[in-house]
Amino acid sequence: MHIRNNYNLNFKIIRISTFLKDKLILILNTFNMHVNSNKIKIYIAGPITDLPENNIDEFRIVETILKKKGYDTIVPHDLFCGIDTQHFSHADYMNICLPAAKNCNCLCFLEGWRESKGAIMEMELAIENNLKVVFAKNFLPEYLAERQYRLTLNREHNG
Repeated sequence: MHIRNNYNLNFKIIRISTFLKDKLILILNTFNMHVNSNKIKIYIAGPITDLPENNIDEFRIVETILKKKGYDTIVPHDLFCGIDTQHFSHADYMNICLPAAKNCNCLCFLEGWRESKGAIMEMELAIENNLKVVFAKNFLPEYLAERQYRLTLNREHNG
């Protein structure tokens, strides 16, 4: 009887481990990409929920500019590639995003971050952990130019 109980317990642990495996592998891969790097690591924070295509274009604009300047970047969307997030709650997302942000030297906030529950949590994390905070519109002049260009293209395309 004792052996069977251990087997059931181990089976439950294995099922839970399988459920979390993909998320943990992605987090570890993200952390490992930056562990041996002397570059400054910047987590890009901003609104995602309820925006078209989860606002990925805004994140990619900033990511591209930062990488051209020689920074390593973490885009929250990339933490979930290959994971079925259909049943994720906001807390599930933040349980992955916040440790990733904490692993960086700096957080770069996009326009609209104040309206984002998650970005506000990331700002609080940065303050609590004395991480450097920058705002894309101030830190990256190219961001505003690229953003305006894309808005103009969208208006021409839709108008």
